[in-house]
Amino acid sequence: MLTTTDDPLEYRFRKPITARYLLYRATFPKNLSVSDDEVENIQLPSPRGFDQVFERALENISTEFPPSSPSREDELECPKNQRLPEPNRKWKKRDLDTIIPEYVLDTGVVEDDFAHCSTPTDIFLVLIEDIIDIDIVYQNLYAIQRDKVLNLKKEELLTFIGMNFFMGYNTRPAWRDHYSSAPDLNNALICKTMPRDRFAIILSHLHCNDNSQMPKDCKDKLYKIRPMIDALNKKFQEEKTKTELKTDYGLGEKVVLELTEQDWGKGKIVYFDNFFSSVALLEKLKTENTYASGTIRSNRKGLAGNMLADSKIKRGDSDDRFSNLDIGYWKWKDNKVVHLVSNFHENETAIVSRKVKNGSKSATTCPIVVKDYNSYMGGVDTADRLRAIYCIDRKSPKWWHRLFWGLLDVTFVNSFVIRGLIMKQTTVKDFRSSVPQGLMTMKDASQKRKTSTDSTAKAGPSKRRL
Repeated sequence: MLTTTDDPLEYRFRKPITARYLLYRATFPKNLSVSDDEVENIQLPSPRGFDQVFERALENISTEFPPSSPSREDELECPKNQRLPEPNRKWKKRDLDTIIPEYVLDTGVVEDDFAHCSTPTDIFLVLIEDIIDIDIVYQNLYAIQRDKVLNLKKEELLTFIGMNFFMGYNTRPAWRDHYSSAPDLNNALICKTMPRDRFAIILSHLHCNDNSQMPKDCKDKLYKIRPMIDALNKKFQEEKTKTELKTDYGLGEKVVLELTEQDWGKGKIVYFDNFFSSVALLEKLKTENTYASGTIRSNRKGLAGNMLADSKIKRGDSDDRFSNLDIGYWKWKDNKVVHLVSNFHENETAIVSRKVKNGSKSATTCPIVVKDYNSYMGGVDTADRLRAIYCIDRKSPKWWHRLFWGLLDVTFVNSFVIRGLIMKQTTVKDFRSSVPQGLMTMKDASQKRKTSTDSTAKAGPSKRRL
């Protein structure tokens, strides 16, 4: 029988009780003695009344056999959903050859989604098409809740976004200065695209969620822009079911595990710095057929303790150890001692060029893990740099506005990267100027179509005076 103790996560298995025995207890009184053969001959109830009989049998058997404390021999405790105990790692200096299987899955962007794109604006529109519809709904809803009429259309919102991108690289002290009558501040293109009052109304009604549905005890700090975040995440990567990691891993380890979980088993390689790395993390990723490497802090738990002292290592020298689980740990001295770990690198060396005190460069020997880390690190830094060059630095009393414009800047960076993969690469400045100019013409194109339609509909006999 499966019984539970006071701890709902702790299960103990005892001698099993058959369904016929339960039915026997539900059919006969407890003080009536019936042999095992008679129990086996009991006629099972019809399917129509089986649920009621079986439920009554469970109630009777639970009162007859209350939870007890069996002996340790009869117990089988299921492991709790937590981090396993630290293994008995043994670090040794040895040669290790690691062969990484060839990565055969598709890489890059899904070109079919961008087959119709001929301009940078087209690429950007593919990425933001979902959030545009969300913003239009909630902005118009917010205006109605305030007893106002916004009547915001898709083309007008795209024009508004394009104007803000334009203000990111053609800056003024404040957005109202673009509409200033002063010749040194006035921006004729902004004034021509949208009136100042209309721009201010759209900006003041900027919303991505329904405030009236926000719970009083809402624990989601990003509730204001949650629909936008979810839509962009779904667009940026393939949607897959994720499970919450209820473990004892640290914050940095959880971040890596949650971000890489969708790619486990694909043989991908990830690099991260010493805030995230740990020996236990590399062991976990290796069991999931995911390769990882990065710098590590020397006081992390589980590292080898039999390494050379820092004072005994000269510049260009290194020391390494490998655990019984094939996790490598290196100490290499450049200007300072650098600590690295990897679950797929061997103890091969390479030559890198390093600067010396007089400014010249010299060839220095280093472990291959150092060269690979320097080659592939900095992806997040590159994205931040591309975003910060001409970002929409808009000050606002509403704190979430900074996040809203920041997400649009991230979308712009992704558009720029995709443009370089499927078309000819261009500079950030040229791409930044091309996207807003394309967006700012959306409203004009819509008005031309509307004017043409209206004139056709109103066509009829002339009203000349006879």
